[in-house]
Amino acid sequence: MVTVKNGSYVLLLEKIYGNKISQLNALRSARDILQREVGSLRLKRIETSIGMDGYLCVSIFGDDFHGAKNYLKWKFGSVINFNELDVGDVRRGHLVSPGNVGFGIFIDIGVINPRKDALLPLYTLREQLVNGKTLSLPQIVRIYGFLENFPVNVVVNSTDKDKGTIEVKLAKSSLELFEKWRHDRLERVICYGASRHEVRRALVNAGALKDIYRIERLGIMEHAVACIFGINAKLLLQRIGPFLPAVSMSVFHTPAIRRIFSTSS
Repeated sequence: MVTVKNGSYVLLLEKIYGNKISQLNALRSARDILQREVGSLRLKRIETSIGMDGYLCVSIFGDDFHGAKNYLKWKFGSVINFNELDVGDVRRGHLVSPGNVGFGIFIDIGVINPRKDALLPLYTLREQLVNGKTLSLPQIVRIYGFLENFPVNVVVNSTDKDKGTIEVKLAKSSLELFEKWRHDRLERVICYGASRHEVRRALVNAGALKDIYRIERLGIMEHAVACIFGINAKLLLQRIGPFLPAVSMSVFHTPAIRRIFSTSS
């Protein structure tokens, strides 16, 4: 942490990526969100930029910068050193190349010095996400719409400081989100690398705003577009895709997930 007179900066566990326009839009959106979060404190200004590994860097200036920094670290999470990580810690993270290995998904949980990703093992994914069924990792990744940078909250199950390994499971908050999505029966298009404003503008330009229930913010640059009941998310993705050419998109396959949980293991 670097501290200057009446100011400090912190790397929060939000990722900024995509093309230059999307990054600038995301930084402005992040600044507005953070200013609302700490609006009651005595601050001169908040500045946002892209820090190492794409983390959101927040510079805070004003008399209450200590309080603002500590609150934002609590609210959004911040990078930590490997030796500061403890079993039982709840960390915010982003998926790293899901589906590229068969034994689990690596998750960037903001561990530095040395830089380490955590492993969410396949057997844990099966237990937590597909009712214990022996689906392959690519199958789980596909039906949940997991792509690079999908944000999740995880609990640290184990660490090995000699081997430099971290193993995690999904935290209650992420499991509750997936359960809510499963029960409301709505299909969702997940957008990666765009601000909420960009997603909404694409929906307007595609004439699809009437077909959605809401846009749900998962992170600064990740959003889930919930379709109204009966609207097919794959078709919605095809309609808005041309208006978000630099944005990665996937589908949360609600019917497939509901079928998994409606049958025994």
